[in-house]
Amino acid sequence: MKSPIKIVRALWGEPSYLKKEVTHPPLFDNEIVFVWGIDNYTVLVSMGYECILVSEFKYNMEYSHYYKHFIHKLFALDIACTLYDEFLFLDWDVSIVKDIDDIFWNKIRTGNSIQCPIYSYHEEDKYGFFNRFNPNTILFKFIDKLFNTLETQSWKFGDYSCIPNFCFLYVRNNKKLGKKLIDITLSENIITCIEEFALYKYVNCDMDTYIEKYEPIVISGHDKPLYIKNISTSELTINEYVNTKIGKDIYLIHEQ
Repeated sequence: MKSPIKIVRALWGEPSYLKKEVTHPPLFDNEIVFVWGIDNYTVLVSMGYECILVSEFKYNMEYSHYYKHFIHKLFALDIACTLYDEFLFLDWDVSIVKDIDDIFWNKIRTGNSIQCPIYSYHEEDKYGFFNRFNPNTILFKFIDKLFNTLETQSWKFGDYSCIPNFCFLYVRNNKKLGKKLIDITLSENIITCIEEFALYKYVNCDMDTYIEKYEPIVISGHDKPLYIKNISTSELTINEYVNTKIGKDIYLIHEQ
């Protein structure tokens, strides 16, 4: 069955870890990838992807720093908003666990015009990351800044900090969403998980309202632990709470 909704993805930089996740052939039959870098473009085309070359350079150099590079997802989102009236933006590490059928598309299309699942972090997750990585590494510093931002830019649920997870973003009839999120990012000087904190600021509501209005039925924010076992406790807790608010019918899982 041909996907009635355009599936949008983005690729930039030298993401060897992403290239390992890229499915071959594409999961859906109606995918488009916005690509930075001629080499990345060539590889994806050879794997059967329809691509648009955003830039011959692998980054927008102003945002090549590890703290800022996720803004490329918002640049891709902005392009998608201008090109398509309706689309589903997916990360590469989203997998299909249930056959995609008409019910899947109907559950998405009858929901809100913006849908993005939430996920959570616990303070123990921070120290779990820190115990795993050398303090001199960029990833260690990234996690430190991420948790600093979570202190003020997240929904609090007991001891958990919750934000949208940009692994899945459904958009319908919203030509300005990408630009608005970029503007929020730049005006607020958001770093680390840029796209997620920008969406958190954009919706400007409490967590229960977010779940009832923006949470998709077909996916959760995370279904497996990120890099350490402890983080699965965070995901289990928030997923259970979300399920008390809306009935999930899981077709996709976000694995990392």
